[in-house]
Amino acid sequence: MSLQKVFLILLVLTSVPWPTQARDLADMTVDVISDKHGAEAKQDAFDRATEQVVEKLTADLLGPEKAARYWPGIKAKVLKNSARYLLFINGSAPQEINGGSQTKIAVTLRVSADNLETFLREEGVLNSGTLRVLPLLEVVDSQARKSTRMNS
Repeated sequence: MSLQKVFLILLVLTSVPWPTQARDLADMTVDVISDKHGAEAKQDAFDRATEQVVEKLTADLLGPEKAARYWPGIKAKVLKNSARYLLFINGSAPQEINGGSQTKIAVTLRVSADNLETFLREEGVLNSGTLRVLPLLEVVDSQARKSTRMNS
C-alpha cells in the first residue's frame, strides 16, 4: 500500500466524528416548603430546588468529601451559571399548608450532568490529573555559536 493511501485512510478515520457516550439528562422532582406566598413562594422554591439538585449532582461528580470541601467556595458561581446546565424548571401550583402559613410547591428540573461536569472542569474543581506543559525556550547566539535553554 502506498504512503498516500495510508495517509488518506488516516485522514478519513480522524475526520469522521465517532459517537461519544453522553449521559442522559437527569429529571428530578423536589418538594419545597416555603414561608413565602404567591410568586415569591414559587421563586423561592425554584432557587432552593436548584441549589439542592446541583449540590447533590456536584457531590456525585466530585465525591462527598471533595464536594463538602469545595461547595461553599463555588456555590455562588455554580448557581449563578445554572443556565448552562439547567435545561428545564417547572413548578406545580402552590398549595397552602399548615393553616396557610406555608406554601408547598413540587419543582421539576431537567439537568445536564455533562454540562455541569464541563463547568466544574472549567472552574478547576474537577480535574482528571491533567498534564501541564511548560514552555521550553532556546536562545541561539549565532555569533558566539552557543545555545542556552531556559525552562519556565
